[in-house]
Amino acid sequence: MKFKKRYSKILKNWPVKILCLIFALVLFQFYRRSLLDKRYFSVPLTIESNNLLPSSNYPRTVKIELWGEAIGISGIHKEDVKAYLDLEQYGDEGEHRVPVTIKLTGSALNIEPLEVSVDPKEIKVNLEPGVTKRVPVILSIKGNPAENYEISEEVINPPTVEIIGPQSVMEKSTNMLTESISIEGRDKDFDGQATLLNINPFVSILGKGQISYSVKIREALIIKEYKGVVVGIENLNDNLEVTSNIPTVSFVINGKKKLLNSWTVNDNFLKLDCSNITEPGIYDINVKVASSNKFTEIKINPSIIQLVIEEKKEKDANLSGETP
Repeated sequence: MKFKKRYSKILKNWPVKILCLIFALVLFQFYRRSLLDKRYFSVPLTIESNNLLPSSNYPRTVKIELWGEAIGISGIHKEDVKAYLDLEQYGDEGEHRVPVTIKLTGSALNIEPLEVSVDPKEIKVNLEPGVTKRVPVILSIKGNPAENYEISEEVINPPTVEIIGPQSVMEKSTNMLTESISIEGRDKDFDGQATLLNINPFVSILGKGQISYSVKIREALIIKEYKGVVVGIENLNDNLEVTSNIPTVSFVINGKKKLLNSWTVNDNFLKLDCSNITEPGIYDINVKVASSNKFTEIKINPSIIQLVIEEKKEKDANLSGETP
């Protein structure tokens, strides 16, 4: 009897009670939703592949939407939400629509409730076989060294780097540049480290992407030409004399810019050494530079001059004004 009375009480005004229950559930859900929040941010889109690689443009970042309790999603670090294209499932070249895969790590794990969505959900890409190759590294030099100085040598370690990318792109990839290295106003050797500058989004650098370098700087060298230079005679026996005309010569000199810009040719710079001539005759004599230790290289034209050597003739007494 007691059970029937309780049951009848429960069923009494049951439509009203059901409406109250529904209203309570709605209020509960509304309350729960008031505790939930949304959060948006962008993350890099990476590629996972064993062979095929994208050869067409695709977005480098995607938009992530987190939905969950405000206190929970606020503690999720962007670095713990990974977005990538899984290309390992594709075996054929050509155009494919690839879904964006999301992977949660670290602070994004064990958050309840949590819903994660990504925009765009899939990406259309053209796939080609991936190719690796080694290319030379080139230093990106900017600026000018100090006045009268120049770069004499660049040493890069390692001199080459391995890169990977789709086949059609790699065929056109011939080198890898570094970040800019300033030599402005420098007059001494220097060294350092530089990051490789990858300007092609379809190419990836295998390794740490950094090189060591040394730059050697020296006084600048220039080449200067002199024409119509007189050649002198030295060490000729007192009993001999030159009876032929001695032509002027021209020469090209390679030396330090600062020195050459202030240097002038003197009368003793070029000589014909006649110390080995002991009797009259016709001789081919090499043109000798009096002092060349200041210069890197000297080219003389003509470098050999022919001399006619004769014995000195006694002067006519009458012409000299002496009494016979």
